[in-house]
Amino acid sequence: KNETNLEWVAEQAGSKKPFVGNLQARVDDIVRCQRRLAEIEDICSLSIGDVKEINRRMSIGEAKARRAKKEMVEANLRLVISIAKKYTNRGL
Repeated sequence: KNETNLEWVAEQAGSKKPFVGNLQARVDDIVRCQRRLAEIEDICSLSIGDVKEINRRMSIGEAKARRAKKEMVEANLRLVISIAKKYTNRGL
């Protein structure tokens, strides 16, 4: 992939593709970000692809946890309501 390939920007900026004008205006930003990503790779001893995969899995896990919590809250609410119905019209 090209996340940390510093030569990619120069190759693309020198091409005749329609987006080259926008790319050339952002070359410095792109190179700075690529260098930062390379630093992250070195610090974590993981490729950016691995970091992205870990992030994807974490996001999926967090979504599942939120969904499970919501289901638990709804189930507890149904339980409370069913118990409360047993005590209706008892003066409590």
